[in-house]
Amino acid sequence: MTTTVSPGRRQLLTASLSAVVWPVSRRGLPGSAAHPALPATAGVLTSAASAASAASGPPSPPGARTSFALIGDLPYWRFELTNVPALLGEMAEQCAFGIHVGDLKGGSEPCSDELLESRLALFGQSRIPLVYTPGDNEWTDCWRPAAGDHDPAERLAWLRRRVFLREAPWLGPPGRAIWRQLATPAAEPLLSKGPVRQSEVEGGPPENLMWTAGGVLFITLNLPGSDNGRRSPLDDADRLERDAHNRRWLDQARQRAERANLPAIALAIHANPGFGRGIDPSRILGDDGYATFRHDLAQLNARFGGHVLVMHGDTHRFRVDRILPRLTRVECFGSPFTGSWVRIEVTPQRPMPFEISVRPAAPPREESTP
Repeated sequence: MTTTVSPGRRQLLTASLSAVVWPVSRRGLPGSAAHPALPATAGVLTSAASAASAASGPPSPPGARTSFALIGDLPYWRFELTNVPALLGEMAEQCAFGIHVGDLKGGSEPCSDELLESRLALFGQSRIPLVYTPGDNEWTDCWRPAAGDHDPAERLAWLRRRVFLREAPWLGPPGRAIWRQLATPAAEPLLSKGPVRQSEVEGGPPENLMWTAGGVLFITLNLPGSDNGRRSPLDDADRLERDAHNRRWLDQARQRAERANLPAIALAIHANPGFGRGIDPSRILGDDGYATFRHDLAQLNARFGGHVLVMHGDTHRFRVDRILPRLTRVECFGSPFTGSWVRIEVTPQRPMPFEISVRPAAPPREESTP
C-alpha cells in the first residue's frame, strides 16, 4: 500500500536537467502509483531524513561503489519482447549487474519448457550478470489451465535445474571475473566470487543467493506472488519450509554483514509483501502468506544497525517508501510499463547508501529491409 504526497508537501532537494530529488518518507512518493505520473526527466530518490538514523550503523568499507539495475514482471506480451534487447543494452551501459525479481512471462502464457527456455535465453543475452529470483508466473501459478495445468513443485524443480544449480546461478555472462571486481574486500572469501547458494552454506534452496557488491551485502529469497503460493495446490508444508529457509537466510545475511562491517543489506524478492497489513518485530501479524516474512524482516531491521533495502515486483507499480527506520522499499516497474527501469547506485560512505533513479529505456531500433 502506498499513498501520494500532495505538491505542497513535496520537498525538492536537488534539481538539474537530468535529475529531480525527493525525500523518501512513509507517505510514499509523487508519481509512485503509475508510470504516467512520473516526470519526463529521470528521478533520483534519496532519503535525507535517514542520515541521523544511520549514524550508529557499522562503518563503511573505503572506496567501494557500484550501480545495478532493477527490473521485473516482464515481458508479459509478445509486443514487449522486442523491447527487452534495448532494455538490456541500456542496463549494460549504466550498471555493473542487474536483478530481475521474477515473472519472466505473463500469467496466461504457458509454463512449458519451450517458453521458459526462450525467456531464459532472451535474458541470457545480457552483457552484464543478471541475478534472477522466481516469480509466481513461473511456478506457483502454473497449475492454472491457461498456464498449462502444470504441477508447481515440478516447475520449481525445473527452474532449479535450469538456472540455480548451474555453475553460474544467474543469467548473462557466465564468468565470475566481474564479481571479483565488485566484491567487497572486507567480506568473507565465500562471497568474493559472486553469488553463492543457500544450499552451499546450510542446505537451503539453491535459488536463495547471497553476494557482495559496492560495499553492501545482497540476498535473494524465494517469496513468490499469489499469497506466497497459498492460492496454488501446494500444501502448507511447502510454504512453511520456504519461510523457515528464508528466515535463516536473512539471519545469515545479518551475521555476515556485521562480521564484515557492511553498512547495508539489499534484499530482492518477487512478491509485494503487503506492508500495509502491519510490520511488527515483536509478533506475527495478519492471516496471509507474507505475515511471517514481515515479522522476520522487522526483526532484521531491529537487530541490524545498518540500512535494509527491500526490492520487489508483483503489483507493477513503481514506488519508493520508508517502511521502518533504516528500512526502505522499492518496487520496480512491470508490464505494461516497460518503457522505464530502475537504477540504484550504491555508495556505502553516504549516510543513505542507496540512490534510486528512474531511467527511460531506449526504443528498439527499427530494422529496414532492402
